[in-house]
Amino acid sequence: MRLSALTLVLLGIILVAERPTHAGPRCGDLMSSSNTDGLITYLTQLLEQRKLSVEAIRKLVMGLERGILENPIPSEQVRIRFEALIHRPGIQQYLDSNIDYPYLLSWARNYLANKQDSIKDRRNTEKDTEKFPNLPNFHRIPMPGYNLEMMEELVTQLAWVEEMGSNPSLNKSGPGSIRLIINKKKRVELKPDHPVSQISWWSAIEYANRLSEQYGLVPAYDLDAIEFREGSSAENGNLMLARASEADKLTINSHSGKIEDAEGFRLPTHAEMTYILSNLGQTSEHGYPFGLSEEEIKEYAWYKDNSHGGSQPVRTTPRHFVIHGNPFYDLVGNIGIWLHDDDGFSDRLFRPGGPTSQVEDLKIDKKASEWPGIPLFYVGVRLVRTLKLSTR
Repeated sequence: MRLSALTLVLLGIILVAERPTHAGPRCGDLMSSSNTDGLITYLTQLLEQRKLSVEAIRKLVMGLERGILENPIPSEQVRIRFEALIHRPGIQQYLDSNIDYPYLLSWARNYLANKQDSIKDRRNTEKDTEKFPNLPNFHRIPMPGYNLEMMEELVTQLAWVEEMGSNPSLNKSGPGSIRLIINKKKRVELKPDHPVSQISWWSAIEYANRLSEQYGLVPAYDLDAIEFREGSSAENGNLMLARASEADKLTINSHSGKIEDAEGFRLPTHAEMTYILSNLGQTSEHGYPFGLSEEEIKEYAWYKDNSHGGSQPVRTTPRHFVIHGNPFYDLVGNIGIWLHDDDGFSDRLFRPGGPTSQVEDLKIDKKASEWPGIPLFYVGVRLVRTLKLSTR
């Protein structure tokens, strides 16, 4: 997910300090073209970045066919989704100007037609994913007995801030950082393309649940009965239990109670990561990913010897992994990731990684555990989702 100047300038968010590394078209440039072209450019970027759903475009078409032009981000979403608060005003700026209804309707119909063609093959085997086909940063991985969708990159600081409204990351200041002032009150500093880190396990699964709700999925983790410690929050990355016994109240929303059968986004299991990193079970679980040598793995991962003492922007290793033709970045290294599993007691597993990790920590079978309420300095999130095959 990339930050563009369009995202910041149009939405009334004040940009302070260094400008983003990946700058897109600026507000003035768009306004110099027709208002309708500007709106289409804006909507296209939001769609590509998963900040606007295909369903929103369908509703836009239905309204335009009746001669009604409504904001594709409903006002009620502003109260529950941080990124809706950001993007709805930017869209409204265009809607309040002169818009060519037939031109906009033609574009929206063409977008839906092209999107429908692109998911025909996917629909045949992955019924559930039809509800939100616009997931460019997730790719399918075949697992024994089911398919998995995995993020092609780690959750970035920008993605976390857009959903949670805060940034708990350790490495968020210095060169490449930006500051956002939201609603003229809250100042948030971040390195938008760096992975979010310094979050607890409970914060990670709350983020997964919120993303599930955003896409109309049943959240994988049922947290309703749990009492969390006063003053802790998922937004700040330090969500923790009020007392240890609260952990027994966590339930999984699936017919079997198993996380692999949940519908929503979730953390990967240790077994899933082991299978993926061993090239879908084709190489030893005790060596480096995909059968690479110790020298070769250094091209695929950031760790102590090459990370210069901090996390690095996602997608920037010299080489990346490819699974069934799809790219995956930072599958090991850069930062660690929380896993779903417990250690048989009260701690939760995570894969080590980050600027303090040795090359040995990049091996497939490496794992560690920690109390799930602790925000670990260089541990973040990579989400997955089970796809139910029609043959299951």
